[in-house]
Amino acid sequence: FILIGKAEGMLSFSGVQQRAFSRYFLFQVINVFLVTTIAGSIFDTIAIIVENPEAAFEMLGNSLPRLSSFFITLVTIKTFVGLGMELVRTMSIVQASLRYILFPN
Repeated sequence: FILIGKAEGMLSFSGVQQRAFSRYFLFQVINVFLVTTIAGSIFDTIAIIVENPEAAFEMLGNSLPRLSSFFITLVTIKTFVGLGMELVRTMSIVQASLRYILFPN
């Protein structure tokens, strides 16, 4: 995404980063919410839709609430794993340990 921002002719690095993060956020929203929701509900009800095409929207509307547990789990895991990894800062611990072992002064 950063290369696309540079190709657009943006001069400042912060502007390129802002554009890249906004595009990444939009990609995440489209990918996680829309694609997962539509694919999950269609795959659950495809046999019923083939037999009775008139009830397609009603069946999709009934199958969407069943996907809510996926989104609750996704938000919970992303929050706790992301914050936990941020607090642990494993690379900083590894770098400090290596510096201490290699250069004891």
